Amino acid sequence: MGDIRASDLEHSPIGGREITVLVTGFGPFLPSSPPNPSHQITSLLPPTLPSTSTTSSPNPSHPIRLYTHPHPLKVAYHATYAQLPTLLSQHTPDLVLHVGLAAGRSYYAIERSSARSGYGRNRDVEGRRFEPAESDAAWPPDVFPARLDTTLPFEECYLRWVRGCRDVGVRVGRAPEKDVFDLRPSDDVGSFLCGFIYWNSLAWFWERGRREKEKEKERESESEAKKGEAGEVSAAKSEGESEGEDANIESGACARGEGRPLSEDPTLSEGRSLVDTTTPPPKETNATTSTTFSSTDEEADRPVIFLHVPHCPTEDDVRRGKAVTECLIRAMVDTWVKGREDRAGRAGRR
Repeated sequence: MGDIRASDLEHSPIGGREITVLVTGFGPFLPSSPPNPSHQITSLLPPTLPSTSTTSSPNPSHPIRLYTHPHPLKVAYHATYAQLPTLLSQHTPDLVLHVGLAAGRSYYAIERSSARSGYGRNRDVEGRRFEPAESDAAWPPDVFPARLDTTLPFEECYLRWVRGCRDVGVRVGRAPEKDVFDLRPSDDVGSFLCGFIYWNSLAWFWERGRREKEKEKERESESEAKKGEAGEVSAAKSEGESEGEDANIESGACARGEGRPLSEDPTLSEGRSLVDTTTPPPKETNATTSTTFSSTDEEADRPVIFLHVPHCPTEDDVRRGKAVTECLIRAMVDTWVKGREDRAGRAGRR
């Protein structure tokens, strides 16, 4: 089976097909720490979810397949750096949700972006940091941007999340009551493992889009070169056939005593050819008219979200956290599907 191109994924028909989501949670911050609620929550997620899509698609129901990592990810930079690309390549998910604990917060928050560097400040469970030189080697600053955002429309995703929670009976608000959930948008994922894993996934999708863009340019160049070669061969063939026909005509005329021999033709003495051998230049093409969606038109997909969860000291807290997370996954899928539909509509109008 060949490699899956980013542009192929962006243009593949959705219809009512299954949407896949990779979900991860973390282990304890320290060996002596209690279980991390992010893994407690994700471990309760079912393998599939029904969608609650309200998009304009003729078949808006998209079953959701969850690839929930069965084990908590180690709160360690180098283990995460080594493991995450394997998970992404293995599952090739449509979307990714990373869940982690925000120990100092009492609310749930989805994060907008993460930074390329800054992970040398705090030691992980192995007592190690991800030093600036390591960040520069992994994601060269002359290639990768300093910060990457999710390409899911963030505000839309947040509003769908809140609405979805209310639709299933989850009380949402800022009131400090036991059964009221505080759901917020945020752009402060931090510089520990939460920010690190978020950056890793965003950068993985960004790099995939960048490489696909380069491959598209190579394919376009090769296509134009082949067109030029074909035009030269065709012109040369036409020239040979025309010269042969002219020679036969002139020879026949001379045999009958008509006209002049070729050596006396003024067009030759003036250095002009009987046949115009000028090959017209190939038509200029615009890369944005490609039938595959190119990252030159819009940003390549980075359909990743990070969810920060608060402490969940009781089993009821964990179960309610599961409900909130399921609503977020549906919101992500619905937002992503709508974006794909909008993109397909724009491509169809070109």
